[in-house]
Amino acid sequence: MPPKNPLLQVGPLTAQREGRYLFRKVSFLLYPGDFIHLKGPSGSGKTTLLRQIVGLEPSQAQRFLEGQPYPPARLSLFRSRCLYLAAEAPVLEGDILKNLRFPFEFKANRKKSLKNPEALLKELGLTLPLSTPARSLSTGERQRLALARALLFEPQVILADEPFSALDPKSFRKAFSLLYDFAQKGQRAVVCVSHHDLPQKTKTLILQDGTLKEAP
Repeated sequence: MPPKNPLLQVGPLTAQREGRYLFRKVSFLLYPGDFIHLKGPSGSGKTTLLRQIVGLEPSQAQRFLEGQPYPPARLSLFRSRCLYLAAEAPVLEGDILKNLRFPFEFKANRKKSLKNPEALLKELGLTLPLSTPARSLSTGERQRLALARALLFEPQVILADEPFSALDPKSFRKAFSLLYDFAQKGQRAVVCVSHHDLPQKTKTLILQDGTLKEAP
């Protein structure tokens, strides 16, 4: 079988904090179907790495998705296809439905539409009415809302930064399953920073001492 072409190529990525390198000249590759568990000691730069990939922190990186270049002028389009899910994803003033619709309101995303949010929310254990004020949700409910928003948006790549940190064991297993299944559908992939032991065997990358290496 011929080797697959990379889905995502980004690099070189370099970051410094207080005179020391968090990482230096790192290249990041993702292939279709990848679910990458990104691990590393606290302060090693995992969040910074994800934010540099999508251009939320400065870098000299070049970005390619399915072989197509995305220079700085096309970053907004790149972020609609490679989505960063922050550890504390913002919750907007308004109800659950308004929060789910938010990513679809940007010009780059107008061709997308929100489809059947109730079914996914139910799978995640969020059975509240869509008219529920989003800021009344608990931390764990907000995390599930943010994950639902990312999955419903259907990017090609999700970079998820501690998406399960506030979830109970049952909610964690379901949320992980949905995120894992997402990566298995066509030209998609997921990178997940998590301190949990994941219930499915995944490829693991470790960011430590300035380098990014695959775990044995």
